[in-house]
Amino acid sequence: MKLFKPQEDGSYLVTIKNSLRFDLAIRHVSVGLSFRQTSKMIEQHRSATKNAKLNDLNDHMVGQFVRILLAVSL
Repeated sequence: MKLFKPQEDGSYLVTIKNSLRFDLAIRHVSVGLSFRQTSKMIEQHRSATKNAKLNDLNDHMVGQFVRILLAVSL
């Protein structure tokens, strides 16, 4: 996974470029929406609010966000 960058000390670094999109995706998944449903809901939010920060989210990206959260939890 290209999101996880290995560091010299054996740890990994992940950079979240769009924290709003990440936070909304995690909140939607946490209430039981699938990755695809989450991406569609955020698209609806973007459409209603005209917020460009919510562009280009798909179900694969939501899955990557969940993997990041899971890795941090472990």
